[in-house]
Amino acid sequence: MKIKSWIVAGCFLMAGCDQVQNAADNTLTAAFNDAGMKQPGIVLSPGLNIDDHGKKAVLYGDKMCPKSLMSSAVESGCIFIEPDDKAVTVRLSNAGEPLKKEVWTVEREGQYPKEVIRLKRPDGSYVMPWGNKAVIAKSPG
Repeated sequence: MKIKSWIVAGCFLMAGCDQVQNAADNTLTAAFNDAGMKQPGIVLSPGLNIDDHGKKAVLYGDKMCPKSLMSSAVESGCIFIEPDDKAVTVRLSNAGEPLKKEVWTVEREGQYPKEVIRLKRPDGSYVMPWGNKAVIAKSPG
């Protein structure tokens, strides 16, 4: 009987997680709208490694990086993706090859705070971190 009680309690706790997450998302969205705050942007640090068609490439931008909480060092080479950006310019460095400049398309889906952002390269491929493989979901049957 104790096991059934634990299972029932676990089900209630898991069901409550979605409600808590939705409440937090709604509160965050309302706070940004009420305070007239701007939706945050994304900053990619210089030296980020990406998969360049099976080869490791290192990314650089042309902006000054924001101040770090952990360090007082000022860095340049960051890539900023602002909420209204449709494209972003990056520089890629591959071992033994000259520096390459690309303009990536910023694809957005959904609304903040549950917005999904994908970066598409000029050849139509999506940007993937080095060492990660894309997961393609297939429907059963």
